[in-house]
This record gives sequence, structure tokens and C-alpha cells, in this order.
Amino acid sequence: MSFVQHILRIRIHPTLAVVAVFMVTVFGAYMYISAYSRLDVRTNNTNDQILVDDQNIDQATNVGNMKSWRPESIPKSHDFEFVSINNRTHQLSGATDNNTAIVKSMFVDRDLFVNTTGEIAKHKILFWNPPGWMINWFSDTDMTQCNYKNCKISYDQREFFTSKAVVYSIPDAGMDHRPPVSPAQRNPDQAWIFFTLESPVHLVRKEFRSPHWHNTFNWSWTYRTDSDIFHPYGLLKTRTKLLAKNYTEIFNRKTKMAAWAVSHCSTYSVRERFVQLLSRHVKVDIYGKCGLQPPQDLDAILDNDYTFYLGFENSFCQDYMTEKLFQYYKRDLITVVRGSMGYAKYLPQETFVNAADFRSVKELGEFLNRLSNNEDEYIEYLRRKDSYEVYEREYVFRDAMCNICDKINNLEKYRKVYKNIIEWLGNCYSANDLN
Repeated sequence: MSFVQHILRIRIHPTLAVVAVFMVTVFGAYMYISAYSRLDVRTNNTNDQILVDDQNIDQATNVGNMKSWRPESIPKSHDFEFVSINNRTHQLSGATDNNTAIVKSMFVDRDLFVNTTGEIAKHKILFWNPPGWMINWFSDTDMTQCNYKNCKISYDQREFFTSKAVVYSIPDAGMDHRPPVSPAQRNPDQAWIFFTLESPVHLVRKEFRSPHWHNTFNWSWTYRTDSDIFHPYGLLKTRTKLLAKNYTEIFNRKTKMAAWAVSHCSTYSVRERFVQLLSRHVKVDIYGKCGLQPPQDLDAILDNDYTFYLGFENSFCQDYMTEKLFQYYKRDLITVVRGSMGYAKYLPQETFVNAADFRSVKELGEFLNRLSNNEDEYIEYLRRKDSYEVYEREYVFRDAMCNICDKINNLEKYRKVYKNIIEWLGNCYSANDLN
């Protein structure tokens, strides 16, 4: 008995027979329609381009009762993009340089939450208008020494919206009278920081003074000790091992009293007038634009010949203490300071001479003359000073950057807003010691 005869002898329930006939009919119709409307997509083996037959597309869009393939007929909720090729619109997102089609959807090249690259996501700290010296000195700052190692520096304004913090340098050009985005557009989790190492009397630009900048800044980055990002001109660190020096030899080679290297001859602190008065009691040699042409080996001359260096600030402002102290703290001489900083509060005693500790310029001059002739006392100043190591520019900048990185990794802990930074910066003071 043949296979067909076996099949014919099988008794099939009438209902199942009806269902089987219906399914065969539907499948046949589907195959017919698909064959009629299928796009003729061929692969060119020479360059792997995907070619679309425009004629078949026209047929597909005009089939009797079929829904058009045109973009406007596809629901907006679908995550597709369309590209026009030869004035025809296709359901493709675009093409690469070799015209290979790229499809974008929720299922193709999706951004995943899982890290498949092995790269560590970075919090970008954007400098909106950095001063030139910052880029020249610190463009390659190593952020891997921070407690948090997921931050990096950017100077590209195009990365504004993807940056975790934005730094505005208020003494420099590049800020507008209005912020780059309105309050409504601003990301509430993006910290804005105002930066300055200049005293208020030298902040001559007006842009940051605009009311549009009120209530926008979150953190301060200045030399002030109450700043959110404290950036002094230098730091002292106690040495673990004392220096081996012949201090008697250092004292005996001193042949000159005081030196002063200066480029600004007229200042808010009128330090130039103070030096004139001091010169009546102590011999002061002035180098720079306001005095003698400095020799190329000035630092060596200071170490070898001079007993004191005058580290006078150009303005009296809260906590304003510049490199004048730290730069010469490393030298084999004693620095005489004059400024509004609370030197006695923050620095080791008897490692410097503070002009504010004397009732008059004459009294200061008399003390310097006496100290220069007292070997034991002078050497003690040098010994105490040499028990500290000085850290300057690169170190304190990197520390400030790590401070920012720490804060943006703990944003909720450090949320705040400055209502008016002009009020916070405050005013400077006039000199009252010219007697």
C-alpha cells in the first residue's frame, strides 16, 4: 500500500480539516503579497554597498490596500531616522563614508548601562575661560593622584553640557555678561566655580559683576582660607629629615642687607613709599623695573650676599599672601613680609619678620640691623625655616583639582549657592603704617 493510500485512509475530524484549509490559504496569500511587495535589495560584491531598487519601492508604496512605507506613516514613537538617497526616503539612519547603511534603533548599537569597553567614566572639569598660564603650566595635570581617580580636565567649551563642573576665571576675558545658559536650561547637578588668584583691587573686568551672574556660582576657588577650593600661592610641609648646612658659613658670607625685586612701582599698598622710609635706616637694593637691572644669577646672589629680602604685597586684602613669601622661604636669607595676612596665625613663628609687629618703620629698621649682627639669633631663624619644605605652583594646583574632584563625587554634601560673589570678595584696605 502506498504512502498516499495510507493518508487517504486516515479519518480526520471535520473541524481540524477546516482549520488546516484556512491556515494553508492564509500562508499562501502572505507568500504572494510578500513576493509582490518585496524590495529588491542586492549586494554589490565589489564594494559591499547596499543598493535599493527605486522602482520596487514605488511599487511597495502603491500596493492596493497596503500601508505606505513613507516615513510619515510610521508612528513617531518608533526610534528610527530617515535618510534621503537620490531624492528617495529610506528607512535607514544614514550611511558611512563608503555608503554602508547604518540602522539606529533600540536594538542596534544601543548605549548600554553595562561597561563593555573597560574604560572608566570620567567626570569632566571644564575651564570655560582659563588664563594662559594655566594651560601652559597645567594642561597635562595628572589626576590619578587624587583620592578619586575618575576626573579629568577639559578646555573645550563644546563639552559644556557633559561636564560635571565648570570653572569661570573672573579676572580673565571670555565671560559674557550673561551665563552661557539660562537658569531653566542649566543642569542642577553641574557645579559652577568662580576662580581668581588676584586680589579684589585687581579684578577690573566687569562681566562677572552683572546681576545675571548672581545666584549662579556654587563654589569659590581662591587664595582665601575660607574658599571652598583653597588655593594658596604655596604650602609648607615639615621635613622628615633636617637639612645639613653650615649655617655659620652662610652667616659669615653675608655682605649686603636687604634686596627687593619689583615690577610694579605704584601700588595700592604704597609699598614703594614704605621702602623709601625703610631705606633711611637699612640699605635696600632694588631690582627690576623700579630699580637696577637684575643679573641673570640674581637668586644665587640673594642666597650668597643678602641678609634679608623684602616680600611686600601690592595690596592689603583678606588672606592675600602671594609667592613673595614662599619663593624666598627656600633661600638662605630671611624674608620681611608686609601685608594684611595673619602671618602669625598661619606660619611658623620666627621664620620671617613681619613689618606689622613694629610701631614704626624706624623700629623695624633698627631690629633688622640688630638681627644682622647677631649670629646665633640669625642662624636660629634659618634653622627653623629650613625645617619646612616649600610646595608651590604645580603641587597646589593639583591639590585644588583633586579638591574639586572630591566635591563633585560627593555633590549632595557640598551643595551651596553664592548670592553675590562681589560681596563675598569684599574690599581691601589702605596702608596706615607709613610713620
